[in-house]
Amino acid sequence: MKELSIRSGLSTKELSGLLANYNRSVSQGPQTVNVKRTTSMGKIDPLHKNLIKVLFLMPQLSERVFDEEWDAYLPEDIRNFIYKAKNLLGQRGSLTVSDWLYIAKESGFDWFESFLTKEFINKKDNDGMNLEREFSGCMVRFKMLQLERKRMDNLRKIKEGENSENALREYKAIVQEINRLKPMLGVLE
Repeated sequence: MKELSIRSGLSTKELSGLLANYNRSVSQGPQTVNVKRTTSMGKIDPLHKNLIKVLFLMPQLSERVFDEEWDAYLPEDIRNFIYKAKNLLGQRGSLTVSDWLYIAKESGFDWFESFLTKEFINKKDNDGMNLEREFSGCMVRFKMLQLERKRMDNLRKIKEGENSENALREYKAIVQEINRLKPMLGVLE
């Protein structure tokens, strides 16, 4: 427990609570609630999980989401989750596991507790992880996903002849931005 505490930055009391919840759910066997939680967690985009893991490990990065206007590229549920974390961090100066669980519950992320359990109790190794680089990689990927959606929408407009001159101009600008961002992914990975 001491080693897990050092590795995760969580107190042994917080880890004991997470472990007790995990053991309780495992010892109770498969139940509708647990099956539902596992299923919903499986549907969560790995990019979303990775960003949340990075922010859990280094909550100060939540401020960069808004300061650097990355929030414009995030899905609304993730943006709201991060906004709540940022505000609570500003009020308290740090976030406990209980704070994260509260934020997740308020955001409707019923998979979060199970996610924490799998990530940290099962000793998934996060040592050597460059959190700022991971964060930047996530943000670039979110931006590229949104640009790709816009590119496809503009392509559809061009094919349908819908405002094709403006759509073509916007399409070219989007492709340029995507091409500008692509090399960043290689550096960030």
